[in-house]
Amino acid sequence: MAARPYARATFESYLQRHQRLGPSREPGLAAVPAPHALDAAADAESDAFWGARLAVKTRVVTTEADNASLTVKGGSLFVHDGERRLRYDAGARMPAAIVMAGWNGLVSIEALRFCASHRIAVVVLDWMRDLLSVMPGAPRAAAAMLRAQALADPAWIASRVVLAKIENAARAGALARNEAVRFIDAAARAATVQEAMIAEAQAARVSWGDSAPELRWRAGSPRIPPAWKKPVLARQRADLRVKHHATHPVNAMLNVVFSVTAGRLVAALVAAGAHPAIGFLHADKSGRWSLAWDAIEPLRPSIEAGVFAFIRSHQFSGGDFIRVHDARGSIRLGSNLLRVVIAECAPSRTLLNDVARWMIELVLSAPRAPLAQLLSLSAPEPLLNPFLRLSVKDKPGRIRRGAPYRSPPRSLDFAYERLERDDHGDEGE
Repeated sequence: MAARPYARATFESYLQRHQRLGPSREPGLAAVPAPHALDAAADAESDAFWGARLAVKTRVVTTEADNASLTVKGGSLFVHDGERRLRYDAGARMPAAIVMAGWNGLVSIEALRFCASHRIAVVVLDWMRDLLSVMPGAPRAAAAMLRAQALADPAWIASRVVLAKIENAARAGALARNEAVRFIDAAARAATVQEAMIAEAQAARVSWGDSAPELRWRAGSPRIPPAWKKPVLARQRADLRVKHHATHPVNAMLNVVFSVTAGRLVAALVAAGAHPAIGFLHADKSGRWSLAWDAIEPLRPSIEAGVFAFIRSHQFSGGDFIRVHDARGSIRLGSNLLRVVIAECAPSRTLLNDVARWMIELVLSAPRAPLAQLLSLSAPEPLLNPFLRLSVKDKPGRIRRGAPYRSPPRSLDFAYERLERDDHGDEGE
């Protein structure tokens, strides 16, 4: 005979008594803290540990509290982030960007005007720390730039973006010189976007080799999942390119820095007159800032080197990473760890402005795409004739502009940023 279930009122009274008195235990046995109490204690320990390592005013300010706000009073910008209060007076050193990662917040119209006039990008992250939105300062309209983006040959630009990325991977130590030469040659010979992507993927597969860092854990850390103790292997490099739902702490830290950098590049590109959604290496996709992700590719090796150096110089705890209860086993960074990672690993404003200018120079110097490719169809010969009169054959199946020679954009030597940074930030920021 089945047991009679409790009535709802009876069950609720038992539940309230259990929560008030705690679980019953045998005499002489120590009380076992409830799981939520363990999580709260781990969160508090994590915030205290990383909070002691967070500078008061960083070049990239991150707000994480749900009641964060940006307001202006008496001509000064006030950043409220929970118990943190930051004030920036006109004429003082300003942050390069403000990242808002909390669930809720407020930005006044006057604060937007202040940020625009001081070239402060406001980047908003979603719950999983992916790029949600950007409020660039003082966007610049440039019709000529938009036309150049629409007409430029994607394969020509994709090849040079991948070429710059591989060259900088060799400078950052991600690739050995002899390996880089082989991939550089493949990228230089790429005649299509797909061929450029293949060269980039082959280089990424062997990047860093066995030199990717292994996390070191603080004494007394909560239980560490076995997968977190394993180093990020070379064959797992594909996961580093996924910008959503990281399942390893290293990937989670990389994704945060990439998301913030992409948002800041959106602001830099818009300020220069480019449209951040018209990309070349990254395909068109609703909601994606493809040009910003194109521009970030040459910076990936130096960003990865910076994050790896940060990981090698710190110890971590299981409480630093928040496990999301989904099918993937996704994780998020704890509040103060998020602030510290962004503050210490985000590229400088000077570097991002340089790479934005390099990207724009690349677009302006690019040959035009074949007209059939622009129309996304096999255009009939009469339609191609006007274009062919201004064009010359290059290789079978390829057409390049017959316009006067344009000097290629300058080298991307600036893209490898030194890991040793001034503790007081970059000059000019």
